[in-house]
Amino acid sequence: MLMAPASLAPPTLEADSPIPPFTPPPGLSVRRPVVLPSSWVSSASLLNCDTLTAGIAALYGQLEIHAAVVANYHSLEELCRDQKLQIDRLQMQLQSYVEIAPRLATYG
Repeated sequence: MLMAPASLAPPTLEADSPIPPFTPPPGLSVRRPVVLPSSWVSSASLLNCDTLTAGIAALYGQLEIHAAVVANYHSLEELCRDQKLQIDRLQMQLQSYVEIAPRLATYG
């Protein structure tokens, strides 16, 4: 009977070994490392692929929501900056009217 060399054997995960931290793909960032819960490791010492896939999909969903919130925040920040510029312009116009009003009253 032929046996495959040990180097070709599929890797196994011990039940007590910690799951490495999740590293987001380039372009996405998280404030703190995300560590996958140990409950995602099945009692048979193998990863439960369905649960792990669902968990990773949920993490990506959270990252996408976070990215959308950040994009909305930046849009609102830009809108507020534009509104502030418009308010500053209106204040300058109002100030010029306040300065001119006494002179106009003398001509009236």
